[in-house]
Amino acid sequence: MAYPEFIRALDPREPRHVAMMTAATTVLRGAGYAAFDGAPPAQPRHSAIASPYAHVTAPLRRLADRYAGEACVALSAGEAVPAWVREALPGLPVTMRDSDRRAGQYERAIIDLVEALVLAPRVGEQFTGNLVSIASHPQHGGTIVLPELAIEGRVDGAPVQALGEDLRVRLVEADPARRRVTFEAV
Repeated sequence: MAYPEFIRALDPREPRHVAMMTAATTVLRGAGYAAFDGAPPAQPRHSAIASPYAHVTAPLRRLADRYAGEACVALSAGEAVPAWVREALPGLPVTMRDSDRRAGQYERAIIDLVEALVLAPRVGEQFTGNLVSIASHPQHGGTIVLPELAIEGRVDGAPVQALGEDLRVRLVEADPARRRVTFEAV
């Protein structure tokens, strides 16, 4: 079954499907950047579309697009790509990887803060959620998603279960200062 067909077949009302949907969000992430001046890279294919791919968006969105856009404008006009663009290309993949990493950390920190703020007055309450990942460390059960609140958090002491299983948990920590939410299995 093709990836798009598989994803569309998942039902967000089914706990096991929620676990798969959570895992599936990482399948096509992690695209890298390849700078080139002349011949295209040896492997130009994008895994999701199984075809050669170059992504160019608005220059204010991503730094790399500023340079790619300038190259496209020059080539479309039948002109040489500006020297400042060609000089910057070799260093862009490292810069963009670092930028993507920082952006991901920032976004995760914001989500963690909002989740902790929402749950802070509810420490001690019990919830039912879906186990979406199982931790490799024996003291940590894994990650649980509370569907009714769209909140994800670490669950400690969870018995080993199948992904997607319903799990009853108690909120033991919701600390906005540390941007941390922790549950324990009950």
